[in-house]
Amino acid sequence: MSELVPRERLAWFTRGYVEDHEDWDGEHEFLMLVWEGGEVRVRTAVIIPQDVPADVYPQIMHGIVAQELKTRRDAPVAYLLRFEGYMAELVGASKEEVAAFDADDRPIRDRPGSFEVCTAICVDVHGRQWYAMKRREGGGITEAYFPPGRRDVVPGGRFGKALESVAYATGMSHYGLPGPPWMAN
Repeated sequence: MSELVPRERLAWFTRGYVEDHEDWDGEHEFLMLVWEGGEVRVRTAVIIPQDVPADVYPQIMHGIVAQELKTRRDAPVAYLLRFEGYMAELVGASKEEVAAFDADDRPIRDRPGSFEVCTAICVDVHGRQWYAMKRREGGGITEAYFPPGRRDVVPGGRFGKALESVAYATGMSHYGLPGPPWMAN
C-alpha cells in the first residue's frame, strides 16, 4: 500500500515547481514523483512539446507511465504536469461580457484581458490534487487543494483529468487502492 505523503509536502513541491519557473515559452513537463526519505523527489521527467494537442495528453501520459512501470519495481506516488497557457479573468463580468468573451473565436491569448500563466497540477495515487499558478507578468502564486473524488472542479481541464487518470490507475494497479469514489457504485 502507498504511504500517504503528507499533504503539505506535495503542496510545497507543486508551489515550488511553479515559483521556480523562469524559462517562459518552454515545453510542458510531466513528472513522476516518489516519496523517499521523507522527501518528494522527481524520479522521471518527460518533456511534452507545446504543439501536442491537449486531447492526446491522456494517451501520452498513460504510455509513458506504462513504459516506466514495466522497468521499475517501485511505482510513483504522484504525478505533476507543468504547462503554460493563456487565460482571462471574468470574475465580476456581466452575463453579456461573458457571452461576448465566449463568442469570440480568436485564441484566448488574442482576446482583451487575457494573460499568460504557468500552471502546475499534481495528483497523487489517492486522488488528492494540488494546483499552483503564476502569471508571467507577476502577481504572486495562486494555489488550491482538491480532496479525492471532488467532481465539480478538476483543475487544468483535460490536463488535470489525464493526471487524475494515470494517478488512480497507478494506485489501483500497483498499490491496491480502491480507485476513484465515483466508480464505487
